[in-house]
Amino acid sequence: MPISKTTQITTSQAIKLIEEARNAELCRDISALQRILTPILQDYNDEPLIANLDISLQAEILRLCGFFLSYYGRSHNLKNYQERGKDLLIRAIENFNKKALPHKSAEAKVTLSLCYWHEGAISECETILAETEAEYANNQLHPVYIQICINRVITLLSKSSENPSNVHQGMEIIKKLSTSIEFCEDMRLKAMYHNHAAIYYLYFKKPANALYHHKESIKAARKVGNFRYVAINHNNIAFLYKEIRNFSNAHRYVDKAIRFYRDLKETGWLAHILDTKAVIYLEEGKYVAALNIINQALELFQQGE
Repeated sequence: MPISKTTQITTSQAIKLIEEARNAELCRDISALQRILTPILQDYNDEPLIANLDISLQAEILRLCGFFLSYYGRSHNLKNYQERGKDLLIRAIENFNKKALPHKSAEAKVTLSLCYWHEGAISECETILAETEAEYANNQLHPVYIQICINRVITLLSKSSENPSNVHQGMEIIKKLSTSIEFCEDMRLKAMYHNHAAIYYLYFKKPANALYHHKESIKAARKVGNFRYVAINHNNIAFLYKEIRNFSNAHRYVDKAIRFYRDLKETGWLAHILDTKAVIYLEEGKYVAALNIINQALELFQQGE
């Protein structure tokens, strides 16, 4: 239940909230993140309810709230949400700098770059990433450097239709990171890297490589108990098998993803997974079965926003 505006979140509650929110952030699961942040972000036009916390915890939560508002605003096509997100992120950066936490500050800068990307300011996004990346020129095993590179990979893939060289550049980053990621102890980053590596390899028609990376992503996600990301990768593997027309395995993996999301009671994501199953049926030419699944997905979509 949300706390009232006169109630302050405790330090232990804040630490738990941050851990859960970072898992949701990894999945880009905005519905879960919205629910997790509700105790301290009840009105999106108001300040987060964190004034009593240590400044470093405040900064962590400001970064997460900035990330949430940016993604939420983008997904709902809402005005001013990128500006609101940027404001919180700039304050997070300032607070991290006050506490002499340069790596946390750099991580917040990476999140800030996403706000610019979401509002279509691609050059500003890339400038922030480039400037932050330069800070790690001699420290390329650091998790923040890896995070910067992963975000570069994401932005380059999003621009593949503009210029095919972008996706080739992204693939070079994937290959360059392959050694660094072996030494990375941040399981969230490992899961994220392998997931995007799989997407790139499938783009280049290398399903065996893609399957390997999806399975590595699942291993890393399991280690931090992030079953949403496990489910996402099962869905992606189902799509991979659909692409190579191995429909039995496609159904096997999508059904696993469906079970995960039913167990998690994540109806919003479940609708997306059902959509994948419908596409598999369509590829098989099983139109009645596909229509039945599509109707189930529509019912779930209509329950949400």
